[in-house]
Amino acid sequence: MITRKDIAEKAGVSVTIVSRALNNSGYVAKEKKEKVIRIAENMGYYPNPVSMSLQTRKTNQVAFYCKDLINSFNIEMYHGMMQQAKKRDYMVVLCGRLEFDGIKSMMVDGIIMPNQQTTKRYLDFFGKNYFLPLVTASYSDSIPLSKSVPLIDVNLFEGMRLAVDYLNKNGHFKIAFGVPSDDYNFDTARCIAYKEMLQPVFKDKILDYIFTDAKPFLYKREVISNIWEVDEDFFEKGAIAAQLFVERKPDATAIVCFNDQFALGMCRQFKKAGVRIPEDLSIVGFDGTYTRKYFDPLITTIGLFPANIGAKCIDVLLDVIEGNNNKYIVHSPVKLIEGETVKNIRK
Repeated sequence: MITRKDIAEKAGVSVTIVSRALNNSGYVAKEKKEKVIRIAENMGYYPNPVSMSLQTRKTNQVAFYCKDLINSFNIEMYHGMMQQAKKRDYMVVLCGRLEFDGIKSMMVDGIIMPNQQTTKRYLDFFGKNYFLPLVTASYSDSIPLSKSVPLIDVNLFEGMRLAVDYLNKNGHFKIAFGVPSDDYNFDTARCIAYKEMLQPVFKDKILDYIFTDAKPFLYKREVISNIWEVDEDFFEKGAIAAQLFVERKPDATAIVCFNDQFALGMCRQFKKAGVRIPEDLSIVGFDGTYTRKYFDPLITTIGLFPANIGAKCIDVLLDVIEGNNNKYIVHSPVKLIEGETVKNIRK
């Protein structure tokens, strides 16, 4: 392996001069600098990345902390991060376990969190004493953080409005909601928005139209499980919620689902139970992930564009690292994407 000492000997200069020329730091006469760089290139010299990072205090790497790697939404976010990071000469390290203590030994310039729940946990238990630049994706959730963190926010209240309005235009007014039973999901923007929009229709019976993988459904409850230690199998939870729907036989003509994987799980279970989609029941998902393309009929969904969220996370984080960021909240769009799972019952 070619070293700086080898270059120095070839160029007839000191190792210090070589380091200054290659690092573009400190004064070196123009002709001497050009000679050192030319010799380094001809000898095939490549700087040791670990040594360079120690000298420059920059690694050109950021970490994406995300435990839920079976969720296609997070994988698409990561893909968007990688694509955007490449444009700015950075790499993204994917951390699949929320072991925040390991951050001290990681060579990264900043951190991206998948949501505000994870960000809060990090700040409360670790981030108070460790000050790496931090950015988080956000989904309109009112979660207090111990210090200001730039947000890439997706307006899920608007997303739920789009879903409900679309179903209303197709003649659906009694609309149910499918949501995972993990305790924190009941306080997310999707669930709050649903209850606000459907309260005038169902009044005090609204909880009867919220279907989860818990039996029975209880909105006020103790913590069910440690969500930080297990992945969420949204597909399986959707299947259980669909079975409860079949057993209870509500008069709802449509269901809005927490996300696309939950919707896919419901659709599969409905098919087993002989419930036809959309002939007997209409379904709208959330996320707009690639997984919906592999189900027939194609699921109508609220597109959140996860790859775009990931790309925005990278841009904001790198701007923070480079001292150029002046935005606390960056908004990411939502859009209804039509599929084949909503029937127009006005006809």
